[in-house]
Amino acid sequence: MRGWIAALSVLLTGCVNGAKEPEDSGAHALLQSSAVWARYGLQDGAELHARTGPHTDVDGDGLPDLIADSPRWDGAFADEGRCAIFVGGVSEPAPLVTWSVFGGQADAMLRCWPAGDVDGDGFGDVLAVSPGWSGAEVGSGRIELFCGAASLPSTTPCWTWEPPQADAGLDAAVSVGDLNGDGSLDVAAVAAGWDAAFVDEGGVFVFLGTGTGLPDEPDWTWTCGSADCGTSGVWPAGDVDGDGFHDLLVGSPGYSGAFAGEGRVDLFAGGAAGLGGSRGGPPSAAAPP
Repeated sequence: MRGWIAALSVLLTGCVNGAKEPEDSGAHALLQSSAVWARYGLQDGAELHARTGPHTDVDGDGLPDLIADSPRWDGAFADEGRCAIFVGGVSEPAPLVTWSVFGGQADAMLRCWPAGDVDGDGFGDVLAVSPGWSGAEVGSGRIELFCGAASLPSTTPCWTWEPPQADAGLDAAVSVGDLNGDGSLDVAAVAAGWDAAFVDEGGVFVFLGTGTGLPDEPDWTWTCGSADCGTSGVWPAGDVDGDGFHDLLVGSPGYSGAFAGEGRVDLFAGGAAGLGGSRGGPPSAAAPP
């Protein structure tokens, strides 16, 4: 492994060259207490985060790049947020931000995640979400995809989508693997304030990758079928059932079934046509299995 990547691997796993280090190892203790690299938010309340995900080499130089965000960054607008890239190096990431984009509106609160190679050109891409964005609908939120390139991504997104509903509360968008087995990465987004049959059910929107990008509108949409579910979590589940298709996990922390506010987790199985129903019942089910 290369320098800083190997150090982070030991720090996170406790393994050196695949072998577990003893708990009292001096090297292990040193790595636990000393960061190999650190940077700061540089503004009061900026809330700097680093994000992990698949294929973070956005410039194709063979080194993983570090993608970070500060959702409460103040630039031209208060709390517009900033997404930043620190390009990878042999021993550690670059000391200064190499690329950045901003929310472009007050309270947009831009955040970003590594997306993997969504458009199939060999470069890692970046997904950015602005929960507070107002476009055609007030407070709908917005997703942007920034496509990697040898000279780093353009600051103009290669794809965007906004939920067609005011105050949808679009909160996150992540790469979820290959749900339909066509060899392309797919993307899922979640909006906790989405209204369907009930108020604030929350909605999940899946965009199946085409090999060159993402479609203009979601291929699959799901809501929990109950008011105030607050569906706000979506995660790649891997191939849980071993059928060769990636699966999807969805969390609805506000769901009330037998117990008020007990929450609910649904696992959706991937397949050649995309996602099917929840393991807990059909997509519109209002009660747990």
